[in-house]
Amino acid sequence: MKKQYRRKKFYLTLALILVCFVLVSYIISEGFFSTSQQPKHEESPFLSPSENLFKVYDGVETFVMFIGYPRSRHSLVGAILDAHPEIIIPHEYDVLARWQEYQSSKLKEKNLQKYVLFYDLHQHSMKQAMFGIRAGNNSNS
Repeated sequence: MKKQYRRKKFYLTLALILVCFVLVSYIISEGFFSTSQQPKHEESPFLSPSENLFKVYDGVETFVMFIGYPRSRHSLVGAILDAHPEIIIPHEYDVLARWQEYQSSKLKEKNLQKYVLFYDLHQHSMKQAMFGIRAGNNSNS
């Protein structure tokens, strides 16, 4: 029984690594991170910090949810991808559990769904980068 569980876990981990490799290869081959094609976002003294963030979030062309099984090394792959300056992968943010928050009628009326989601992901990732991720700490605030 234990041997069969290990075999399944091995194949799931292998499949996850393969999917991540294909995803990263596709992103790189399509030139999503080519600096020559992306417009430069210069800060204007006439814009508030939130308006500057809106400009940055408007430049997001692709949103990919990175989902993995527990103990399958997806955290390691996520940390490696998060090290790239144009990729944000907060550790254990659980977007699916919070999805209803981003679908509220108030956000839909003002067309702010994308901005609130990206802001929350960005802040969570920055907090983890500055203070580190503590093992066993499951607080998502």
